[in-house]
Amino acid sequence: MADPITKSTEATQVAEAAELGRKLAVAQQDPKKATGLDAVPYIVLRDKDGNEVINWIEKTLTKPHRKTGTVKLCDADSFIAYYTLHSNGAPVYATLTPAQFVAVMNDHTKDQADWRDYRASFQVRHSPEWDVWKNHDGSGKTFNNNESFALFIEENAPDIVSPDPARMLQIALNFRVNADVRFSVAQRLNDGNHELAYQNVVSATAGSSAGGKLQIPEKFTIAIPVWAGIDAKKYKIEARFRYRLREGALTIWYELIRPRNVMEQAFKDLWDQIAKATKAPILHGTPE
Repeated sequence: MADPITKSTEATQVAEAAELGRKLAVAQQDPKKATGLDAVPYIVLRDKDGNEVINWIEKTLTKPHRKTGTVKLCDADSFIAYYTLHSNGAPVYATLTPAQFVAVMNDHTKDQADWRDYRASFQVRHSPEWDVWKNHDGSGKTFNNNESFALFIEENAPDIVSPDPARMLQIALNFRVNADVRFSVAQRLNDGNHELAYQNVVSATAGSSAGGKLQIPEKFTIAIPVWAGIDAKKYKIEARFRYRLREGALTIWYELIRPRNVMEQAFKDLWDQIAKATKAPILHGTPE
């Protein structure tokens, strides 16, 4: 009776010999190439069960036949530089929603079709300042209390250009100092400001001490970059202060005035910058 270990060894040797024979056959093959502009060399392999498998060997070449892939750029200057380096006058596709510019480097031309799979993409991102102010915009984003409003103004005072930032900081300070008061009267003054009368609450049940008045402007103006990027251009946006008095409690918020118009202008400026620098035709749309 044959030794099981010997049988196992013989089987292994046979398998190894078959694998070596297959590799030798592969090594002796001349790569084949199908017809067509985008065809790549290939060889046909046969596995141990006799099945044929096509093996594309493009990566074994010294260099690819042509450029492919999508390069993702992070700012307009980088997009312009890459386009200038690699493009041959291909169009750039642009959309505002989502904000993006896409150059199809091997796009179709009037005279012939191309593969359209070599692209440069610039996904435009909003600046942190834009996100902060938009995230608190509108009546649905009211501040929880006077102090939270005051802290927001203090943290973002550098973005405020009118009224004077120092005045806005003083308003924020007044709201922080008078965080626990009962507001009683609100009226609009001749200069457009709003005056809020208040009383200092002594206890939760009864009594109050002398109060005072707080003034807030009807409008204020911020100057912030719409798009992210180093030295990004700033745009002015007006905002209205809004408030509501209910049982002595003050709810306050602000509403940006037509921020969509500002964003559209910022996108147009970016469009003009890319068009001028690349001299590329820019199409309003998305490549498929």
